[in-house]
Amino acid sequence: FRMTEPLRIVVVAPDLVVSDPEDDHAVQQAERSRSLRIGLLENGFNLIATLPADVFLTERLAQLQPDMIIVDAESAARDALEHVV
Repeated sequence: FRMTEPLRIVVVAPDLVVSDPEDDHAVQQAERSRSLRIGLLENGFNLIATLPADVFLTERLAQLQPDMIIVDAESAARDALEHVV
């Protein structure tokens, strides 16, 4: 019987704090991100970090060396992640 390590998952997401509560898109994106993280944790996944898509993303990912990176396809983070790849 061989034990395998769980996948180390990083979610690239916007801040949960929405600066403009009238911005429906930002509110929906933050809620979707929050729901995803809760779902991963509740189902036993190894969520090691949630990172913003900022200028330090490449360095943070290099330090963490995750097995999987999850990013919202509708997020500006998707563009930032292209530079990491």
